[in-house]
Amino acid sequence: MLFGLLEKEFKPCFEKLHPKFYFYPEFFHDFINLNMPERLKVEAKIADMYRNPQVLSNTRPYPVETPTDAVREFPFSKKGRIYYIPGEPRGYQCGIIRLSRTEREQKRVIAWLQLNLWSFRHWASVLNL
Repeated sequence: MLFGLLEKEFKPCFEKLHPKFYFYPEFFHDFINLNMPERLKVEAKIADMYRNPQVLSNTRPYPVETPTDAVREFPFSKKGRIYYIPGEPRGYQCGIIRLSRTEREQKRVIAWLQLNLWSFRHWASVLNL
């Protein structure tokens, strides 16, 4: 229940501050699980990504390959990563998908992206999300 309330609080804020970015539902679940200093770092990095797309040259050179897209990783801390797709097809400049803060989480999130991103994007297009 608390997650639902927090998601309802954060989702409109991110969408209002960054209207050209699409935030996947899993992003909010990951964001809520961060501690406050990590949340602030993520918010600052997303603001940088939004205001100055040139900072995206700081992404890892090898994207995460999924059945539908090449997902990029943008660091927000030593091990923390923001997973995103540049040029989101629904007219957004960028789709922010997931977050990870440790190497172990990175492996779990990458596996999730490779298994679920196609099906989520398929159903999102079918349902016009």
